[in-house]
Amino acid sequence: MLSGNACGCRSGSRSCGPSAVFDPMTVLVVAVNYRTPHHAARLVGSLLRAADGDSLHVALVDNTEDDVGCIREEDVPIGNPDLTFVRAPLNLGYFGGANLGLQRYLLTHAMPDWVVVSNVDISINDPVDFVRQLSVFSDPGVGVVAPSIVREDTGRDLNPFMRSRPSAWRMRAYSLLFRQYIGLAVYDVLATMKRRAMRRKELVRADNLPCGSRPGEQIYAPHGSLICLSRQFFERGGSLKYQPFLFGEEVFVAEQARQLSLRVLYAPMMVVQHSSSASISLIRSRVIHRYVRESSRYLAEHYFGKRLTDRPVTTVGSDRDGAGN
Repeated sequence: MLSGNACGCRSGSRSCGPSAVFDPMTVLVVAVNYRTPHHAARLVGSLLRAADGDSLHVALVDNTEDDVGCIREEDVPIGNPDLTFVRAPLNLGYFGGANLGLQRYLLTHAMPDWVVVSNVDISINDPVDFVRQLSVFSDPGVGVVAPSIVREDTGRDLNPFMRSRPSAWRMRAYSLLFRQYIGLAVYDVLATMKRRAMRRKELVRADNLPCGSRPGEQIYAPHGSLICLSRQFFERGGSLKYQPFLFGEEVFVAEQARQLSLRVLYAPMMVVQHSSSASISLIRSRVIHRYVRESSRYLAEHYFGKRLTDRPVTTVGSDRDGAGN
């Protein structure tokens, strides 16, 4: 049985003595799939093997809109009591799908101690240890935990995603830059060149933590591939109801935690693997540009200053170009 915190008693117990309450810590992993059933099967399979019917539950949401790449009964054990499977009526985007999975779970369960929102191209080698490590962060002031997300192709940790809050000027500049497709194209090229240059110079300490990182370090934003959200995050008013279809989920979570006076902590001892496709294009499509434009505008307007005067972004229909995750 997985315990509520490092000492084994439920968060909120007054002591760790004989009178302490030893209720299990509950964790819900909400995994969102779009056209990658093999990744979904691998992740869900590893999680269900560790589930004990009490502490760990999986909600799998399939955002795939057609028969190409959708999850079938032979891919995952849909009848497993530790799995809630939801086929979305249309591609709802990353947080849209995650919110659907969470709400479907809450129809029959209480709010868990932790909600882990994840892409399906994540591998958790030891889910039991992952949950035990997560229990260390059961302090009421913690809203978000960012584990070490290691890219399989480069070995680079994607966290901390952002150590400090960006300035209002920077966020408004992004919104202006991404109004036009050429702005995004130029940004992507320059960002790729910067990442490659930094990779050549990157220093790694003997304990494999990225240079300058500390276990339990407070940061601004976690990487969106896998985000751990505490029950306090939701009880204080946080949610997964993100208006844009895709992109910017990290800042959305960070700003909610900031408004709710909850900490975002980097947890390098919690290691997961991230599968990265080598076929991803350097220059993103015009459909993706619409998502970036929408999200950058939304974040700038809602969290970083006055509303922008540009014309409203056209609502995108179902032609989402594989952007479910």
